[in-house]
Amino acid sequence: MTHLSELSARLQKATAVKYAVAAAAVLFVFSFPFANKFSIFTLWLLALSAITTFLAYRKLNFKVIYLFPLLFFAFRMLSLAFSPPDITFKHIEYCLSLLLMPALFSLVRLTQAQVQWFLRGAFYALLIAVAVCWLVFLRYIASSEQTFLQVFKDPKAYSAFFLGSTLFWHSSFISISLSAIIPVAFYLRARASIKPLLMWVAVLLSATFILLTGARIGVVVSGLTLALSLAYYQRYIPWISKIGVLLAIAVVALFAYFSPYTITSDTPRTNLRSLGMRVIAEKPACGSGVYSMHRYITSEETAEKYNAHYGYTFNHFHNTFIDETVQFGLVGGLLMVAFFAGVAFLAIRKKDFLLMAFLATYLPFAYVESLFMSVKAIMPFMFWFCFLVSTQEERRKLRIEN
Repeated sequence: MTHLSELSARLQKATAVKYAVAAAAVLFVFSFPFANKFSIFTLWLLALSAITTFLAYRKLNFKVIYLFPLLFFAFRMLSLAFSPPDITFKHIEYCLSLLLMPALFSLVRLTQAQVQWFLRGAFYALLIAVAVCWLVFLRYIASSEQTFLQVFKDPKAYSAFFLGSTLFWHSSFISISLSAIIPVAFYLRARASIKPLLMWVAVLLSATFILLTGARIGVVVSGLTLALSLAYYQRYIPWISKIGVLLAIAVVALFAYFSPYTITSDTPRTNLRSLGMRVIAEKPACGSGVYSMHRYITSEETAEKYNAHYGYTFNHFHNTFIDETVQFGLVGGLLMVAFFAGVAFLAIRKKDFLLMAFLATYLPFAYVESLFMSVKAIMPFMFWFCFLVSTQEERRKLRIEN
């Protein structure tokens, strides 16, 4: 016990320990638009720094709302006992973030200074990531016959050619990762932590690159978070800037209207949602078990039964609420709804702008993608959720002081 106390005292004196978690978290956020290996490596750095911080201060910071992701994970573990032999732990190991993130954030309690330091660091990390994304795109333009205008007219036709080497290959996940810079930029600008010009540069570079990826959910989310930011911080935004943003949105919308790029038309997802609802009607109470979605989508028997000859190779229904209900019945689906309702309650009750932005990002995303079927979806989702929930009081005090 004496040795542990001595170790704790030494660690507390070490300056590096004070900002180790915040620094590791900044690097983790920077990794989101890139390959999985980078994100996993930075996740272990975050875990190491969190454990070190806990050894120094030995204070737990568990939040009751963490029970939701822990239940999501428990459902998956329990369901393995009733799953077919071909479903093993390796099929759901990418969901470890449901367990790991709440555990890591329960080990640390960031101070106001550390929270502010992290948010500034995350902003600059995302800005550098956006710059790298643009360099990758410009290198593609320089080495191909396509022009910027051609890609802008029909981004979905070209994005696969410049994504996947340096950047992560899925445009939706990259766009969601980069869109986080928009609310963070407005948050920092309201506290005079960054200059107005830098804020608008970050917003413009991220929003236009998201458009170039062809990720429709990215366009929707960046538009929603931008609208939320303008509404919440409207007193900090000059009228000329507001008019400029509205004109830019109008130009993009008009351009998109006359191009093959569409926001609302998505036949595959419409078909998948329809099939998912019919599958739910078969086993509404307990569901069909973990990772059962792919069996329905690719099954010839299902195709004949529901006349669902789509020819898709998807392993989920591209809708988190449907996926959870198919796997775990109404209990799983309602638990997902209750999770977002709980986050909304915390955001509205404490007027938490960043938590509102989290909802504006991940509610639409959950409607068109599966949060729990990809490392690149679940890692950012769980990180931002746990960080925002665990630091809500510190950020509220920062708001009051400013």
